[in-house]
Amino acid sequence: MPFYEYRPLSGECGLCDGTMRTRQNINAEPHKICPYCRQDVERIISLPQRHIMSRNDILKDSKVANAGFAKYVRSGDGQYELAAGPDDAPKTFTKGVDVGETPSE
Repeated sequence: MPFYEYRPLSGECGLCDGTMRTRQNINAEPHKICPYCRQDVERIISLPQRHIMSRNDILKDSKVANAGFAKYVRSGDGQYELAAGPDDAPKTFTKGVDVGETPSE
């Protein structure tokens, strides 16, 4: 089902910030009244969503680093290396060993 946007005919509303977005069947009648502000509304033509982000888009190295997180990739059996993240993040770690400990051999 697509999303539709509506705006009050008066053009102003403090409750819905001037636009209401609702998911509606394509064959459904357009809303006449905003459920938030109870003003008469009209459906407006809006741009379709261009792109829905996939898991790969969200986990891009640049996005992870800009958000302040660290991303590690497996480099061996239980070994991980820093792929992206802040400069102060550990460069490698061993699974099952707490950060700051040295693995016992």
